[in-house]
Amino acid sequence: MTPTADQPQQLLDDLQAIQELLESPAIPVATPPLPDDVPLLCDVVLPAAEPSAEAAARPFLDATRPGATLTPEVRAQASLIVQQVIDEFMPRIEAEVRLRLEASLDALRRPPHD
Repeated sequence: MTPTADQPQQLLDDLQAIQELLESPAIPVATPPLPDDVPLLCDVVLPAAEPSAEAAARPFLDATRPGATLTPEVRAQASLIVQQVIDEFMPRIEAEVRLRLEASLDALRRPPHD
C-alpha cells in the first residue's frame, strides 16, 4: 500500500474527530433494560462449606498418633513455635516468680506471732 496525498489529511481528520469525541461529554449508551428475573450471583453460587474442626486438625492428629514419624521440617517448625511461646510468656513467668519469692521472703522476715 503506497501512501497517497489524501492519506495524511484523512489521518489528521480522523485524529481530530477522535479528539472531539474524547473532549465531548459522555455519550449515553442505549442499553436495553434488564429483566427482573435475572438471578443474582449469590442465588446461583452456594457458599463453600466450612471445614469442620476435626477435619482441620486431622494433619496434627495424625502426626501425634503413636508410631508416627515427623519430618525434619515439621520438627523444626514445632521447635520454632515452642520457642516463640517461651519467649512470649517468659517475662510474665519471671515477674510472677519474683512476686511470689518476695512474698515468701517477706513472710520469713516477719517475726513470728506469739
